[in-house]
Amino acid sequence: MSTCPITLLPSGRVLKVPAGTPLADALREAGVPIPLPCGGHGLCGKCGILRITGGNKPESLLACRTTVSEAMTLILPPKTESPPLVEPEIPAAPFPPDPAAGCAIDLGTTTVACTVWTLSDRRRRLTLQFDNPQRSAGDDVLSRISAIERAPGLLDHLRDIVRAAIASALKTGCGRCGIAPESISRYTVAGNPTMQQIFLGISPVPLGKSPFTPAFTAPQTRTIPEMGLPGSSDGRVTVFPQCGGFIGGDTFAGLLAVTATEPSEPLLLIDLGTNAELALVRGGRILATSAAAGPAIEGATLSAGTALRPGAITHARFRDGRLLFETYRDETPSGICGSGYIDLLAEALRHGWLTPDGALPAHDRLFISREGFSGTKPGGEALVITQQDIRQFQLAKAAIATGVKQILDKARLQPEDIRTWAVAGGLGTSLTPANAQALGLLPPFPADRYLAPGNTALLGAEQLLLHPESEALLTTLHRNTENFNLAETPDFPDRFVTAIPFEAFGS
Repeated sequence: MSTCPITLLPSGRVLKVPAGTPLADALREAGVPIPLPCGGHGLCGKCGILRITGGNKPESLLACRTTVSEAMTLILPPKTESPPLVEPEIPAAPFPPDPAAGCAIDLGTTTVACTVWTLSDRRRRLTLQFDNPQRSAGDDVLSRISAIERAPGLLDHLRDIVRAAIASALKTGCGRCGIAPESISRYTVAGNPTMQQIFLGISPVPLGKSPFTPAFTAPQTRTIPEMGLPGSSDGRVTVFPQCGGFIGGDTFAGLLAVTATEPSEPLLLIDLGTNAELALVRGGRILATSAAAGPAIEGATLSAGTALRPGAITHARFRDGRLLFETYRDETPSGICGSGYIDLLAEALRHGWLTPDGALPAHDRLFISREGFSGTKPGGEALVITQQDIRQFQLAKAAIATGVKQILDKARLQPEDIRTWAVAGGLGTSLTPANAQALGLLPPFPADRYLAPGNTALLGAEQLLLHPESEALLTTLHRNTENFNLAETPDFPDRFVTAIPFEAFGS
């Protein structure tokens, strides 16, 4: 088979690629990070690369839509992944005589979060957060499932890169907090079924087709060495149970974290994320489903979107003709995270810059600065929300709102019957409920019924790590859970369409 040389600029590296190879696959196999948020379907345009043609004239091409057939010289885009966020606990408590450590992991579709603890005194020593490197194969689970189905060898690559990212972050972080990575004797890992199965090296392809059967339902245990993670040679890794194609360890970890506090029931747990999980708890029984919100709900695929990083706008409100921002770590605004988008869109809706059907009446984009909203770019720094951003966000919020309606109907409950609205995840913590209600994301309910428990997937993983006896409660929760597929309910399409406008819930 003939090969074609591909020269990568600015490094000058030359790849020898068999003719007929998809360019995105060739770059991935060479270890070159190319974003494929849409899973390589040519929809998002974010894998754009410049090719130098004759006469040194550059032309743009999409890596996912290009097949290697001749020699090429390419200019690669700058790497855009955010660096790991490493937070040692300061001031650190004295280490116990036997500093055996454990690690809890929230294996999120978009972001991976870890905490490291000394087990004998149950003290947290380190918090880590970083982008899930599997996003190179798509921003959502269905894109990654589709990519693995097309190229089965991709499974091992996605398994290895997330394990390597965890190992690298831990080695860096442990060095900063004085813990030897080899002292880690236990890991507890919670994620949705696709993330858990890829982490274990199990194909998630059956999860993408009816009847959406998971490869396992009971908790899984592996040794630390076979998972390629830092730690003791006799240590173990526990992965949470799952049921159905979309209710996984993150849901059961969340239930473990929330129900242990004995909140008022009925309780509706909503874990807002790329794949939003919903679980309704009443009288010892649990009804669960999931909504494919997509990464837009966290701002991941939007023009100015960012994860919760220093400078991310988390809150915004209009006062005296100006927009007041709150940013993570009080740094200069550098992007907008999910809760920031909810606040900004609610304010734009109130002040006529945005119509209830999601249109920008006077312009095709909205510039955001401390001076307020503008249809044209103002002087100085400004972030932008495009019409396409708004449409993506509408689809995400419609999926979640439809999930809430369907799970309430299946339980024969009204919104006012829910005594505890537990909105989990980083988005839930920073969410302004009134603005979520104004956009139709959540129904109206009294403020004292709102609970923001935080990252419940991580909290549940921590509980299982530090209190092994909680495994009995986890078993009970798993046994008492009934799962249903939201997309297979008869009126799902109609309800989804009616939930797209920015209108009051149920209108």
